[in-house]
Amino acid sequence: VQRGLGPVTDVEALAHRRLLAVGQRQEVHQAAHLRQRLEVVLERSVGDALLEPTRIYARSIVELMRHYPVKKRTVRGLAHITGEGLEGNVPRILPPGCRVRLWPNSWTIPPIFGWLQKLGGVSDAEMFRVFNMGIGFVVVCSHHFAESIIHQMEKALPNNNFIGAPGADGN
Repeated sequence: VQRGLGPVTDVEALAHRRLLAVGQRQEVHQAAHLRQRLEVVLERSVGDALLEPTRIYARSIVELMRHYPVKKRTVRGLAHITGEGLEGNVPRILPPGCRVRLWPNSWTIPPIFGWLQKLGGVSDAEMFRVFNMGIGFVVVCSHHFAESIIHQMEKALPNNNFIGAPGADGN
């Protein structure tokens, strides 16, 4: 809940009253270090980092699809990485029997995820199962066009990466 704005729903209002009563609010902030400044997170508070708005991908994806029509079979799948992280979202866009191998070291994981992991004592596997780990959208495409697609997307959405390939067993 942002200052000056009330809770969005009745459920949020109830949670806000129950979990963050005036006396408890300070304890929660202290326990989670919400006012702590993280130098590695662009010299901003943890709270500011957690409240950073998401990127909007719609316009860029529409442009991409105009540039690479479906009939060329260049773009083979699109996934907005939300709840369930990469593990839960990427397999949904693959044909039956196909797998993809993701390369976790192929992109920079934003430092806020390391902070959350340490604070909660969460395993690497669980972090990748729950969070997007800095990958907000995945385009599965023909390897012949991958570099061109990254270049095309870079204009509107910087920091694109090759993050995987078909599974090692050929699927």
